[in-house]
Amino acid sequence: MVQPFTVVLVDDDSGSRRRYRTMLTGVPHITIIGEASNGRDGVAIWLKRRPDLVLMDLNMPVMSGEEATRRIHLVDPMACVVALTQSETADHVRRAVEAGVAGYLLKATPMQEIGAALGDALNGWMPLSAPIRVRIAELLRAGTPVATNSSLPCLTPRETEVVRCLVKGLSNRGIARELSLAEGTVRQHLARLSAKLDAHSRVQILLRVTDLGLFDTSHQV
Repeated sequence: MVQPFTVVLVDDDSGSRRRYRTMLTGVPHITIIGEASNGRDGVAIWLKRRPDLVLMDLNMPVMSGEEATRRIHLVDPMACVVALTQSETADHVRRAVEAGVAGYLLKATPMQEIGAALGDALNGWMPLSAPIRVRIAELLRAGTPVATNSSLPCLTPRETEVVRCLVKGLSNRGIARELSLAEGTVRQHLARLSAKLDAHSRVQILLRVTDLGLFDTSHQV
């Protein structure tokens, strides 16, 4: 049984918000509880309503979606924000991932797929449109490790195994099966990795460990 969840829509284009609202309102387990037309108002309505998930455009006036996501995560590092945007440039993808988005979908994504993708984000997956997977693979391959020193975090053997599973694209349940762990234990390991690396999403963890030279993902993506 699918658990119900609440959503806030943040997009400066009223036509886009109307389409998303119409589509998502028809999904029994999704309830739209607020909308905003820029990142600043998106943060404000998130603080007021505390939805389970925010569907966030990136290119908006007043405050960008990346900055709004970053500010939301300063309050709640586990908040679930999914980017839904037209941009697929490597720069936008990297900034969104570094801000901590839990998914990155293009506006060309078929409407029927968006509802399922939001549920996936809440269940430990990171939904990504196909072109975005390519961009992220490029970012991981292009990672420039820094010199190792005593100030860098150190991954435990189990954390390294979890990162290896993230590289494979496994969900929390898939990681649990792969490593013979309970899902709760997997979530604990991911939470520790997030805190250790100051990361707020699965891909952000991968970018951090690559940039810091803690794990080589270049030949595994």
